[in-house]
Amino acid sequence: MKSILFLVMFLMLGLFLMSSCNQEKAEKTEMEVTADTSSAMYISADMLTYPEDVTCGMDLHKHAIADTAIYEGQLYGFCSDYCKSKFKEDPKAVLAKYESEKK
Repeated sequence: MKSILFLVMFLMLGLFLMSSCNQEKAEKTEMEVTADTSSAMYISADMLTYPEDVTCGMDLHKHAIADTAIYEGQLYGFCSDYCKSKFKEDPKAVLAKYESEKK
């Protein structure tokens, strides 16, 4: 009887430790997501691959950077969500058009 009681207590302790470990992982993940979504980082036009919005050509030295995207390891800035969405639809085409117009 004592061995059964000991086994039950051991299993309950194991379950308790596993649940607290999973809870810590969940809290850590939640904190990481919160940190990613609520933190703001200042980005200047000098940090971008091009100092203009590659979708519409707006000079980002003179206007606020509304959003950014990383494509093939390069950081691009956008004047609006609309310009970013157009870029995301076909980044190669947008960049090809931008680069051909800059020449």
